[in-house]
Amino acid sequence: MDFCQKQRGGAMTKENIFEIYLKVLSLLAVIALLSSAYFILKNNNLGWQIFVLAGAITVVICELGQEYYGRFGYRPWENKPLITRRL
Repeated sequence: MDFCQKQRGGAMTKENIFEIYLKVLSLLAVIALLSSAYFILKNNNLGWQIFVLAGAITVVICELGQEYYGRFGYRPWENKPLITRRL
C-alpha cells in the first residue's frame, strides 16, 4: 500500500506500527546527535558515547527500514514512469 493511499482513522495494522517504530527511532537518533554535538563542544567525554549511541540507533533504523520495505513490498522506484519511455 502506498503511503499516499493509506486511509486515516483505521485500525492499527502491522504496517502502521512499523512506520511508527521507524519515526520514533529517527527522532531518537536526531536527539542523540544534537545532544552529542552539545557535549562534544563542551569537551565532555559523554558526547562521544552519545555519538556512538546515535550511530547504533541509525544502524537499527536502516535494518528496520529494509525489513519494512521488504515485508510490505513498498518500492517507490517501480511505479514511476521513466523519461525514456516518452522519447
